[in-house]
Parts: sequence; C-alpha cells; structure tokens
Amino acid sequence: MKTRTEQILVVLKIVAWITMIGLSIEVGSKIISFIVSYFNPVAAKDLYKGLSYYELRVKHSWLYQMVMSLVIIIGILKVEVWIRVIKMFSDFNMQNPFKMSVAKLLEKIGYSLLAIAILGVIGNGLFGRREFNHGGFGVYNLAGL
Repeated sequence: MKTRTEQILVVLKIVAWITMIGLSIEVGSKIISFIVSYFNPVAAKDLYKGLSYYELRVKHSWLYQMVMSLVIIIGILKVEVWIRVIKMFSDFNMQNPFKMSVAKLLEKIGYSLLAIAILGVIGNGLFGRREFNHGGFGVYNLAGL
C-alpha cells in the first residue's frame, strides 16, 4: 500500500504529463501557424487562440519572424521544463529523495526558467514598448504566450 505522500507524487506526475502534453500541442500549433502564415499572410490573423499579428506580418515580415521565433523558443523552453519535471518525478525516491540526479535536474530546471524569464524580459523590452504597440501591432507579454 502506498503512503499518502507517494499517492500525491503520482498525481503530481500525472499533472506534469498533462501540462507537458498541452504545452507541446500549443507550441506545435504555433509552429504550424507560423509556417502557414509565412506563405499565406492572411493566416496571421488567427495564429493561436485569437492571437493576431496580421498587420505586423503584412507591414514588417522580418519583425514578424523575430516575434514568432521568440514566442516559439519560449514555448519550447516551457515544454523542456516540464519534461525535466517529469524526469525528476520518475527519478524521485522516498527513501533517498535528495539524490545527485534530482539535484542536477532541479539545477537544469532553474536554468531553463531563468532563460524563459530573460527571453520574456528581452521580448517585452523590444516588442512591448509603447511606440511599438501604438503602431497597431499589439505584441504584449511574450513570456505568457
């Protein structure tokens, strides 16, 4: 019989799997939308869940490519974090919870989260400026996409 803590860890592992699969579908959708909109600018009107960069795609194709690349890279990093969380839950042992492999995974997770934060700050700094958004492009909160 499993202890309550072990049952909670199993539930958390399932939640991590669901989150990773959901984020993978999201980033895959963004990649496919980006590729389609590259050849058909009208597709940029509804990239993912109402996200519209049509004006940006039509007026500044290179800037659109930069924004979408940054959004996709941040999404891939988020998936990578959850893959490592799943590995950590798989490697976790109740008798010896603080093994070196778990510590290394936590370190890698921390570095990935730092990279996401830095890319989000850079993206919001470059594309979240008032002048840029008043141009009608409206690129807000890249880390949250």
